[in-house]
Amino acid sequence: MTKITGDAVALVSKYTRFDPANPEKTAADEFSIVSKDNLTKEGALRAHWAKDGYILVGMARIEIELLPQKEITTKAVATLRQQKEQVLATAQAEATRIEGQIQSLLAIEHVAEA
Repeated sequence: MTKITGDAVALVSKYTRFDPANPEKTAADEFSIVSKDNLTKEGALRAHWAKDGYILVGMARIEIELLPQKEITTKAVATLRQQKEQVLATAQAEATRIEGQIQSLLAIEHVAEA
């Protein structure tokens, strides 16, 4: 499998079980790993992260084992199909709402003629 390694920023949010007194007891999946671009030149978190309650707790060296290309493509296609179904469902609901408005207007016009 192909691997990618790199450095990133480790954050925790107010919704995690992170304990500043015992940080080593925090499970790895409690951390949010984001790009180093989210730090200012001074090394502080950018305002939008801090505003949302995130705390910078360290740097992370991450290693990602990529799935085989065929599996990645299959998963990407499945995700796009789900997005397509959601878009179609939303569009159908909106079209139904508009058709209801059309029918209401036609009914008013028909009553006015009578």
